[in-house]
Amino acid sequence: MARRTKEDAQRTRERILDMAEREFHRRGVSRTSLEQVAAAAGVTRGAVYWHFRNKADLFNAMMNRATLPLESEILRSGERTLDDPVAQIRGSYLAALRATVDDPKARRVFEVALFKVEHGHALRGVRERRLSGLRNRVANVERAQMLVESASRT
Repeated sequence: MARRTKEDAQRTRERILDMAEREFHRRGVSRTSLEQVAAAAGVTRGAVYWHFRNKADLFNAMMNRATLPLESEILRSGERTLDDPVAQIRGSYLAALRATVDDPKARRVFEVALFKVEHGHALRGVRERRLSGLRNRVANVERAQMLVESASRT
């Protein structure tokens, strides 16, 4: 058996994520088994477990792949270095909305996250991550508003 390269492993990981996205979208997260994801990706269940600890880990990786670029942009909206933080917040949220319209992969992931995931015990960390992200975004908006108010007083 030939040794796999890091590039091969990364391609396998991406294929597993692609198929998890498709299967979660089709069946819902709780009704999709890792066996079904493995079969769709053309790999063994062991290969799925090589890359992901469990279904929650796989789900989080799928979410991160789609949302981290958007979240990092949104998190920048509270930075003090920005000239117009309100415009930055607006632009960040518009970019996220545009991605859901223009990018079928992002749209599928957001549909799964919003409509096809049940937050039971196994996915509790997923819910906590989403709530933490929401709290961070609210804090950024509040910080930006304080910057605007402070600038208008001077």
